[in-house]
Amino acid sequence: MRCRFDAEAAAPAEALVLRLDGLATLADVWLNGEHLLTSDNMFHAHVVDVTLRVREHNEIAIRFKSLTAALAQRRPRPRWRTRLVDQQQLRWFRTTLLGRIPGWTPPVAAVGAWRPITLERRTGLSVEELDVQTRVEGKEGVVRVRAVVRPLGRAAPATYTATLQVGDAMGRVAVRDASTGEIVVQGSSVSKTWRCGGRTRTARSRSIR
Repeated sequence: MRCRFDAEAAAPAEALVLRLDGLATLADVWLNGEHLLTSDNMFHAHVVDVTLRVREHNEIAIRFKSLTAALAQRRPRPRWRTRLVDQQQLRWFRTTLLGRIPGWTPPVAAVGAWRPITLERRTGLSVEELDVQTRVEGKEGVVRVRAVVRPLGRAAPATYTATLQVGDAMGRVAVRDASTGEIVVQGSSVSKTWRCGGRTRTARSRSIR
């Protein structure tokens, strides 16, 4: 797979980031002839800083290796065999079973970029890591957000203020250069429902003693 695109160079307070949200399944990625990454998990998203690699005219190349050839390699036999698929070695790879379950889906397995590939231009601040966790405590919903940020440019301030609002509940935290900030929002206004199968489900908590 090859794709050519044009791009402007990053400004002093900017960063260019290449996002590959899903590659099925064994893949190698090159940008302008330079190898960027190797992937063996189609559910893993990759983020690569390409600020110094992007030119006016660019080419991204992705090679998808044969999963069938990889499955043919000898590995330890599984303790339990499944009748869901014919190939027992699939347990060694993080890939979809769609197209590999006889009688349930057509025999066409997913190969290639199955999620978007984008070039992001970040200005002022770059979020390097982001983790969102939710839980229920009693009658209140709790949302915890953990982020690692990186200021861009020499003129970037030493401290940022991050704000998270869920319903009427709000939390703030000061995030310093090259540090981790964590926000916890808790309150009865935090929704404890989600959509599932076209219906609204309500989350409940129960303590076990």
